[in-house]
Formats: sequence, C-alpha cells, structure tokens
Amino acid sequence: PLPVVAAPAQVCAAPSEGEALLIVDRNPIARAMMRTLFAPHATVVFAAGAAEAAERLGSGGIARVLIDDATARAEGDPHDFVAQIVEHAPEASVALLWPKCEDAEAAALLGLGIHLLISKPVTGAALVERLFPAERAAEQQSSLVPRAA
Repeated sequence: PLPVVAAPAQVCAAPSEGEALLIVDRNPIARAMMRTLFAPHATVVFAAGAAEAAERLGSGGIARVLIDDATARAEGDPHDFVAQIVEHAPEASVALLWPKCEDAEAAALLGLGIHLLISKPVTGAALVERLFPAERAAEQQSSLVPRAA
C-alpha cells in the first residue's frame, strides 16, 4: 500500500490578472498544445478569427497576442487579417508565427505594427522564451545549478 502524502507546493507562480495571452488560431489540436505550453506563464484565451479576437481584446486584460499564420491565411489576405488584430490591440504586444521569409516581407509584416515575428518551425521551448523573455531570464538567474552542470 502507498501512504497518503500532501500535494507538493506549486512550482510555478500563478499567472497574474491582466497578463492574459490571446492566441488567434482556429485549429483545435494546436489550441490544446498551446494551452498546455503557455498555461504556466499566462492565462490563455483563444480566438478563431479577427472578429472574435477584436471582441476578446475589447474586453481588456490581454497583455500578449500570438497570431498563427495558417489562421491568418485562411481568412483571405493575411496582411489585412494581422492589421485588423493589431488595430484592436494598442496595449498588447503582438507576435506573429510566420514561415521563414525574405527581409522585405519581414519588414512589411513588422510595418503592420506587430512587435515580434517568430519564424516557423519553432520548438515549444523557444516559443515560450520568445514570448516570455523576462520570465526566462529570471529562471536562469535563480537557478541553483549552473547551466554547465
């Protein structure tokens, strides 16, 4: 028989209010993976399109927005799609997942008002590090074991 023990203390700090991450992605499988990936870092909410994203942004509390290129392309002109979301997110940091592209296209995308262009494919750890760099730096500074170990 196994003895009953108390649950361990929470390892990650709970995400603070007003620090929600809005993910604009219509794929339910990708949504589930992203919820698991980002839940320790922020409250995660989803939108399947530009109208739903605008509604979520209008209700406030969104600090970051992550837009998937496949969803943007499915809506027609991906540049218009991204511009619509950026227009409704003046207070939020907007990141775009996009396939590796030429410098001219990257400049055009950044010109839409996004703050971060993340080239696909990208690992989950790299995506978290790009969206939450301050958290990652704090984790590295507070580590008891040196990175070389």
